[in-house]
Amino acid sequence: MSEAVAMLELAERLSQAERTIEALLAGQIDAVVDSASNTPVLLAKAQHALRKSEELYRRERDRAGRFLDAAEVILLAKDEYGSITLINRYGAELLGWSTEDLIGKSWPETCIPVRLREAVRKEYAGILLGGGGISEHEVLLRSGGERLIKWRNRVLTDEGGNVTGAFMCGTDITDEKRASDSLRAAEETMRFALEAGGLGIWDMNFKTGEMRWSKILEAQYGIPPGKFEGTLEAFIEAVHPDDRAQVIASLTEANRSGVDFKMAHRALRPDGSVRWLEGAGRVQLDTDGRPSRGVGVSQDVTEQTILATQFQQSQKMEAVGRLASGVAHDFNNLLTVILGFADLMTSDISPASEHGNDLAEIIKAAQRASGLTKQLLAFSRQQVLNAAHVDVNRLISEMTGMLERLIGEDIKIVVKLHSEVPHAL
Repeated sequence: MSEAVAMLELAERLSQAERTIEALLAGQIDAVVDSASNTPVLLAKAQHALRKSEELYRRERDRAGRFLDAAEVILLAKDEYGSITLINRYGAELLGWSTEDLIGKSWPETCIPVRLREAVRKEYAGILLGGGGISEHEVLLRSGGERLIKWRNRVLTDEGGNVTGAFMCGTDITDEKRASDSLRAAEETMRFALEAGGLGIWDMNFKTGEMRWSKILEAQYGIPPGKFEGTLEAFIEAVHPDDRAQVIASLTEANRSGVDFKMAHRALRPDGSVRWLEGAGRVQLDTDGRPSRGVGVSQDVTEQTILATQFQQSQKMEAVGRLASGVAHDFNNLLTVILGFADLMTSDISPASEHGNDLAEIIKAAQRASGLTKQLLAFSRQQVLNAAHVDVNRLISEMTGMLERLIGEDIKIVVKLHSEVPHAL
């Protein structure tokens, strides 16, 4: 940028020298005073100085021109009204024009999208007043497309310090901005996915010993956001004491081999509550085979663990029901035979006799046993239930004996029945 500014300043001095020679030839001024010696300079000498200045200008112009064309940045000079006075080949080609096409044209009208022109004009006025700065906006290509340019601006002044325009160096950051936007979108998507899935993230730097946790992971261990101490020791301390040895063994093996690993353990929260966590991790080894970095995820599976336990218990109860059903069916078959033969014997034995009373007790016991088998079948859902009026007190009394055998001797059942309970359906 300094090369281009120097060329502009040299061109301005040459232009001033040309105007001075023209004034001498026209008789408008009598002589030119040498600023160093404060003595008049003859016209011939002034013309000679002008030729040397022209030659120097051409050399500097050619050198600066090569620099401007080689630079992969937009080098742009505008006068105080916003008209283009200089643009390098790279800038012109990026915009889809030639340098000759752009010189003298209004920069806002030619190279700025309509929606931005007024804002760019105000911005340029601020640059001329404020002395430069950095700005960023889209430019309009000849094809109709747009590119995002980041500008570094410098005000140009004449020898009297009056502002004559500005020199601007622009870098095309369109692809960089797109990449940044894509990365930001990907990060937002990843963050949403992790939050929706309840996944916490950890990142371990084995070189420094620093361990970083996401807010979700801190919440899984019951730690307030940003309060995790950031060390491997602090992580082990948050693990349930009964699971620490297993966790340490898994991490040690991963650090040795560098293979991916999975791990399930319980977290002991500061309030004393326990949560079940499952996770996976990966350890990266350096060229010497030592762990350099570890990353992983963790998920709270407490609810799933509880549901799995409940499901296992329900399966056990279902197995008990099937067993009870089988036993009830077999026992009911035996009772059918006992009751059948007992009924046959009642026709041969008088109910008033001693054996008749014994036979009645056998039939009564068999009928109670048949009732128990019906209850077992109802418990296992292997019997079709028909709605009927029942005596609740009697039903409870009959169920009490079976319940005492089912729940064990260490539990005592106390039954208090109301004398006026109506029948239930």
